Amino acid sequence: MDVFGSKTQKLLADAQGLLQQAQHEMSKDIEKLKAKQSATDARLARLENQQDNSAREIGRLQQSLDDIRDSAIRGEIASGQKTKDVADKFNLTPARVSQIAPRRKYNNG
Repeated sequence: MDVFGSKTQKLLADAQGLLQQAQHEMSKDIEKLKAKQSATDARLARLENQQDNSAREIGRLQQSLDDIRDSAIRGEIASGQKTKDVADKFNLTPARVSQIAPRRKYNNG
């Protein structure tokens, strides 16, 4: 005579079967989540790469704008405009204008 009755053994066997089925379903769900995570990681990497490329392009464009602005400032100073007037026009300090276009380069004295 066994310790557990046959009804109890049947219930335990059914419970064990349900647990195994649940583990199998969980394993499948985990694999699906891993696949989704891989896809998400790949998308994130692409987006980060695009962001890096955009940041580099913005940097290049900013440098071009700065070069154009500096050239215009040098032209204004070379034509005899006052440093303060040029600074006000370009929304800079007179000191910054003097760094970009020192007067000694443009005066013959």
